[in-house]
Amino acid sequence: MKRLRFVSFVCVIVLVCVLAAGLPANAATYRGDTVYYTVVNDAMLELTYASMPIMRDGKIYVPYSLFVTYFDVKSSYSAADQVLFLSNASKLVKFDLARGTAYDRNQNEIRQAAILSKGQVFVPAEFTANYFGLSYYLLSDASIVRISDSRATYPDAFLAGQFSSRMESMLAALAASDTASTTEDSGPATSTVSTGTALPEDTTLSRPMSFIELSFAVNDTAALTDILDWLGEHGVTARFYVGSGTGAGELAAIYVGGHSFGILASGSGDASVQAEAVNDRLFRVLRQKTRFLHVRDGAAVSDAQEYDVPAFAWIDSHDAPPFTTELLSSGQSAAFLFDCSADTTSRLDALLAFMKRTNVRFNPI
Repeated sequence: MKRLRFVSFVCVIVLVCVLAAGLPANAATYRGDTVYYTVVNDAMLELTYASMPIMRDGKIYVPYSLFVTYFDVKSSYSAADQVLFLSNASKLVKFDLARGTAYDRNQNEIRQAAILSKGQVFVPAEFTANYFGLSYYLLSDASIVRISDSRATYPDAFLAGQFSSRMESMLAALAASDTASTTEDSGPATSTVSTGTALPEDTTLSRPMSFIELSFAVNDTAALTDILDWLGEHGVTARFYVGSGTGAGELAAIYVGGHSFGILASGSGDASVQAEAVNDRLFRVLRQKTRFLHVRDGAAVSDAQEYDVPAFAWIDSHDAPPFTTELLSSGQSAAFLFDCSADTTSRLDALLAFMKRTNVRFNPI
């Protein structure tokens, strides 16, 4: 038994030596940055200057799109506000790049910062992975950054030996390439919220293309999840008109989906007073405000000069015709307002079927 243990110990030592032999003696650099390789679970990603991890102040950062592409994390990024939201079914984090800090779902401050680099947003790899229940590992001797979940099978210590030849070939390809003219000018498509639809162009139609803008009055939060799922499935962004009673979770879900906000004023109160209350709530929850106001159900407006009050070509109701022929005139952009209700998604399906037969597309908001 002792001899067997001794042989096993020798085998482990030999294996460690073999793995160590595959590690680079000195970390490679490219355009002033240390070259780091990215492993997601058991797969090493392609090495590009734009997407490789970076080290800043002793901390590893990775593009936030890595979590969105390979794990169950959703995102929304506003370049104008320099705010990034990441979320999954149970967690939400808001990175405020301008302030250099982050907040959780309850607006508790987190001392973590996302940064802008190489035309896109990078997030702290270890914090973000752990926050969403993922594993983070830095094999510093081999410059390998690994993000993984329960699907990973390779031990962390085996990564250098497993990928040594691939790392050499990718590094040679990176050194031979000249990405200076393209990397700084264009970020990846995932650096902003995707908009529009994937509907094919109908070249058989002679009508000019027209557009529909979608808005929703959030008076039934129970139907909100289904509507957000429908919009996400079809890649459509919309504006949601919310009241002061809309919960923080619903507001966050709308924002994370890449949608915009408006104010829903109703009842006997003054619309301007309601608008101020909604904006105060939006600012507390999401650090943003809106100038769009929709007034309904007899609400009075004492002073709405600071707000945009859009006119809708179709306000959703069961007895109204769903589509207008005026929409098909040249260059028209019709704004539709739907009530959030249990049958809204079926009415959206009907609208989409109509659009597929005509030269009409969704106009992203």
